[in-house]
Amino acid sequence: CIGRNAYFTVAGTQHFANLFAVLIGQSSRGRKGTGLDITKKILRSIEPDWVRYNVTSGLSTGEGLKYAVRDEVREINEKGLEIISDKGIIDKRLLVIEPEFASVLKVSSRAGNTLSTTLRQAWDSGNLSTLTKNDPIRATDAHISILGHITKFELLKSLTDTDAANGSANRFLWACVMRTKLLPYGGEIPYDWIPNEAWQQAVCFGKTPREIKRTKEADERWKEIYYELSVDLHGLLGSITSRAEAQVLRLALIYALLDCSENITPQHLNAALAVWKYCEASAQYIFGEKYGDETAEIIITHLRTASRMTTTDIYRLFSNNKSRRELTDTLEYLVKDGNIIMRTEVTGGRPVTFYELNEKTK
Repeated sequence: CIGRNAYFTVAGTQHFANLFAVLIGQSSRGRKGTGLDITKKILRSIEPDWVRYNVTSGLSTGEGLKYAVRDEVREINEKGLEIISDKGIIDKRLLVIEPEFASVLKVSSRAGNTLSTTLRQAWDSGNLSTLTKNDPIRATDAHISILGHITKFELLKSLTDTDAANGSANRFLWACVMRTKLLPYGGEIPYDWIPNEAWQQAVCFGKTPREIKRTKEADERWKEIYYELSVDLHGLLGSITSRAEAQVLRLALIYALLDCSENITPQHLNAALAVWKYCEASAQYIFGEKYGDETAEIIITHLRTASRMTTTDIYRLFSNNKSRRELTDTLEYLVKDGNIIMRTEVTGGRPVTFYELNEKTK
């Protein structure tokens, strides 16, 4: 809503207050849409035009997303004069809500679809472009946020290894949600209790261009949590959560702006860290046993029942359809990450190498 105004700088890179998030619930029983409707009603009382004109849905291609926030286009006409052939979009704030996020994952995995690349550009810099002759659309300084809804089953089915490997998935916050009460008549939301004046002040504060910085106390707190956030996790979970530091900083920035504070304080960092920890726990619940690699997952699955397998057993597992190099790389990765243990037994002939699960993987 506040757009590309207040920001936090990390090593020359400006981070703005836009997030990508996906809520993971049990179909309609998760009440994801109900929560969204309540939030939109609050925002509508503060910034009605933003809700009316800057909230949309329908992610399908990178070209479509760029077109929604496109730059002005100037051309030379037949008289040699420069004209504006497309006025472009002046207000480049955009919140894309996708109640069926599984469809977004499906279309982004299709060959030739540029949506995944464009989403990464939207999160990183807000400057969207594709280096192809047939796609001249450009967008600069766009402020794009995304909110998706999906079920756990759809997510595991639709999220590809490519999404994890190319960095698209780690730009999203993944949060599990569930209904905690059975309310036949819906919840009685006390809208008159909502401090609209404070919300309006926060929006006004956030719209004023300014760089938000950390206090000295926040710098000390950041040192404490930075090493914790930088720990490498294994498998698909590690790929999904590998942008922890940047996510926490953006969340802390938002908390500071809500307080109309020109500085991020330890309290803002602690609040941001709490949100991240919940999203990390959600990711652990969803992706914890996935390895982001089909070959690795097949090996792990069979080791859970076979207790141990020799190198020859593993080659036969794939009916010799995997190259020796590919299987060697996968086994080395699983050993290095601590998922499996490699042992060598001395026999009457050549030593036999076999693999078994580590205790943490069982």
